[in-house]
Amino acid sequence: MCYDGDLIHPLTGTTMRSLRQKKEGVIDTLRQRGYNIIQMLEHDFENLKKTEEFKEFLLQHEVTDRLNPRDAFFGGRTNGIKLFFEGCAKYIDFTSLYPWVNKYCEYLVGHPEIITEHFQDIDNYFGLVKCKVFPPKNLFHPVLLFRYNGKLMFPLCRTCAETLHQNICSHTDEERSITGTWVTEEIRKAREKGYKIIKIYEVYHFQSSSNDLFRSYIDLFLKIKQEASGYLKGCLSDQQKSEYIISYSENENIYLDKNSINVNLGRRSVAKLALNSFWGRWGMNLNKSQLTFVSTVHDFNKMLIDKTKHIKDVFLPTPEIAAFQWTQSNNFVTQDSSTNIFIAAFTRLAMLA
Repeated sequence: MCYDGDLIHPLTGTTMRSLRQKKEGVIDTLRQRGYNIIQMLEHDFENLKKTEEFKEFLLQHEVTDRLNPRDAFFGGRTNGIKLFFEGCAKYIDFTSLYPWVNKYCEYLVGHPEIITEHFQDIDNYFGLVKCKVFPPKNLFHPVLLFRYNGKLMFPLCRTCAETLHQNICSHTDEERSITGTWVTEEIRKAREKGYKIIKIYEVYHFQSSSNDLFRSYIDLFLKIKQEASGYLKGCLSDQQKSEYIISYSENENIYLDKNSINVNLGRRSVAKLALNSFWGRWGMNLNKSQLTFVSTVHDFNKMLIDKTKHIKDVFLPTPEIAAFQWTQSNNFVTQDSSTNIFIAAFTRLAMLA
């Protein structure tokens, strides 16, 4: 990708011209020492990828990118197992599922060790793994997810999913294989259900873990929420109220203040919001769509040629105003220290356990 030489790189804080000069200096040094350097500009490579010869090359050669932690973070997993069923329904509500997971489940701590070779058995790792697996052929509820064309699928055959094949699968194991990034706990469960790990490409292994990482935070707002909810139905006498307080402390190790136990819907809503939105912050999308209005030809052209932005849509709300809907280009997404995709991935998985 060609950038304006005066454009500032968001991570290094230097201009693109300086980065290119530094890169060329490194290449010259390597050539002077006898190395044969072959380089290709990104826009040339993008054009090459459109050719039939290159597409055929990719089909015959195994090329994988480095592990991207966000690939292990999947959204909601719901599915209609049976499209029509006549009978009585039973509805079960899990009270405070998100806070329970944050309070009691095991989380990774510290920075990961990135492993790219000499892999051990998957049971020796705790973190994320990028690997290739052969799914079983007779599993009614598949374990591992697979993304294709923006859709989240649970296939037992990758080729059937990609081609939307609806008949009996006759593909080979290699054609059925799935390559992806998952939490190690998920891979272990998949192996229990018949998945076979064929090749491991990369592992993010965390040496330390904790099951009380967020306990103090959860206890703080859970106490507020519970007190603002009032007493349970049936707690009328002083003895019943005392038994309720004791029972809650024995189960959650949270001591409710009897003088603060009163129905307060506003206070309860704030506490519930702090509890339920807590985990989602870790997995927040840092590259959300933005809207910019321009009123001059200069600003309009500046938006169009800006290499740091990916223009998704342009429309004219009025004859004098143009509106751009855009996102940051992948290389220019600003990092946010208040997010942690590893914690988000482990939280999401624990909800399904």
